[in-house]
Amino acid sequence: MALEDAVVLSSKLAEGIGDIHGALLAYEKARYLRTARVQIMARSVGEYIHCGGGERDLRNDLLKQRPPGISSEFDWVYQGIEVPA
Repeated sequence: MALEDAVVLSSKLAEGIGDIHGALLAYEKARYLRTARVQIMARSVGEYIHCGGGERDLRNDLLKQRPPGISSEFDWVYQGIEVPA
């Protein structure tokens, strides 16, 4: 996320030459929903990975049943990242 933030922030600063406040507002608007989604998913995955007892056994059983090569529900993290020219 830090690298994405750096790319987007530098792009917004370059677009709004001299208008730092406007560039920061544009950066915030561009990153707000994606960073919120990543944080929420990270908390959820943390609970999933660090569960114990019956929850752990159920998780392990469900993971064993997944077919090999299935795409991850987290593929969106790596797709659609726009890198400015």
